[in-house]
Amino acid sequence: MAGLRERFLKTLIFWLLSVAVASRGWAQAPAGNAGTTPSVIKVRTEMVLIPTQVTDKKGNRVTDLKKEDFAVFENDKRQEIAFFEHVTTKAEVAKPGEAPPGVFTNTVQQGPSRITIFVIDLLNSNIEEQKEARKQILDFLSKALGDQEPVCLVAVNAQGAWLLHGFTTDPKVLIEALNKLKQQPTDADLPAGNPEEEIYRTVNGWHTHNAEANVTMEESRLRMLEMQENFSDLGAGERIRLTLLSLLEIADAFVGVPGRKSMIWATAGFPLLINDSTAFERGGMLQSLGDQGMIPLYQQAWRTLEEANIAVYPLDVSELLNPGYVSARVGGLRPQHIMIGTHRGNLENLAEMTGGKFCDRSTDAKKCFAEAASDSSDYYLLGIYDKSGTEKPGWRKLSVRTPRPDLQIRARSGYYVNAAAHDSPTEAKLMEMALFSPFEYTGLPLNLKIEGEAQSAKAGEKSVRFLYSIPAGAIRVDGGEDNHLKLEFAAAARDSSGKMAGSFTKLIEGKLTDAQKKQVEEKGVLFTGTMDLPPGEYALSFAVIDRVNENTGSVTAPLKVD
Repeated sequence: MAGLRERFLKTLIFWLLSVAVASRGWAQAPAGNAGTTPSVIKVRTEMVLIPTQVTDKKGNRVTDLKKEDFAVFENDKRQEIAFFEHVTTKAEVAKPGEAPPGVFTNTVQQGPSRITIFVIDLLNSNIEEQKEARKQILDFLSKALGDQEPVCLVAVNAQGAWLLHGFTTDPKVLIEALNKLKQQPTDADLPAGNPEEEIYRTVNGWHTHNAEANVTMEESRLRMLEMQENFSDLGAGERIRLTLLSLLEIADAFVGVPGRKSMIWATAGFPLLINDSTAFERGGMLQSLGDQGMIPLYQQAWRTLEEANIAVYPLDVSELLNPGYVSARVGGLRPQHIMIGTHRGNLENLAEMTGGKFCDRSTDAKKCFAEAASDSSDYYLLGIYDKSGTEKPGWRKLSVRTPRPDLQIRARSGYYVNAAAHDSPTEAKLMEMALFSPFEYTGLPLNLKIEGEAQSAKAGEKSVRFLYSIPAGAIRVDGGEDNHLKLEFAAAARDSSGKMAGSFTKLIEGKLTDAQKKQVEEKGVLFTGTMDLPPGEYALSFAVIDRVNENTGSVTAPLKVD
């Protein structure tokens, strides 16, 4: 049986590759565009890229440096700078890549743009802090944005990350989108109460004349306090999970877009320490969250954030409260301040680790945006070889230095080597996330064409045929892995009410010959799928995951079945 399955897979893969070669790829870029792909895309999967800002002592940008003016250290050992580029960007909205009529794509057609993402964190902020974030961003949009810098708005809440509006330079449509956002209470907004009083009412008073009853009451009180503490831990764990998933979704949406991105995260606090996962474990979080697969999720989110070259600018909208404030309601830390380290220190660390800047309470959204846009307008991009697959997985410290004492350098301070864990809970749910995310994932370039409808074997339904196209160079087949190819294809259709109406899945896996490997890398891959649907209007989602290289691409398309 195993031999039959292997022969079937080899035959299927051979057929798949033959179709790709014969077609020459209807969605491939024209030959004249071959030289327009930005260099940052070509090296993304082989190198660790380090966007680097350089200023003099007065804060003015230094733009005349050469490769030899920099030194990069990994865990205090000097590394070869294998890639170097001085990048200047334009303030423009990223446009979809060129594609024939009827073809949907997740690619972009121009080089690095100046991109700023505004995130409103409703998950880790109470109502008053959400009002402060909204007020600051509305003020910025109405008075300071102008019509030049492209901005997109994202909200993070108990359901994950949501796209409020895509990139635009029109402040009016962003203001309209923000005004539709509803505030969402968190645990911190629930009415305060005294746990002692709650327990008193539960056990009908503290002291009676019955000694045995008094002992029972005391045991009940201790058990309830323990339960409250456990509920608090579960709440913190869920916030951490949702925050990590939101980071992962946002990073997956921008990982294929060239250049550095600035992400302003308006929040009252971050529920975890963005740092080496060993420090995460030392902080005690592993004991309560390790069984839930939180460490692999943490590493995967961080790794994707690195690959997307996203620098985070935490905008502090917290109330002027002691981060160690003890709530009378839960007998512990306020939920949004359950984190490792101090409130300010944690947000500062998040900025430092990603190469961004902390925007404290003395900095409003306007100033924070100006810093973020300036940092993405002019920077150096340094690349060192990624050691994934050649060294033990784990955290690596990074340091960018220059022999010139008059210069100030800012760059992200670490990265993970081969951090993503296979078969983790997140890995298993990645396809579901890609299909139903409000964002299109760009880690794997993907073009999709709906080819037509045919009569289905099911009465009253039509068989919809669609074609996936993965362009040349998008899939890297590692010879060290015996030319292993593992592609997972999926599609989903939802009707106007959001209800699932149809789905499609297919896994292609096997070992390629050297000739097949060359075909995949030089010609790309085409694959056909079908889905049976009754007449109606649908929103279709398509996704492909390269399980070997851990890249994901997704596109969406409307469909009307007659």
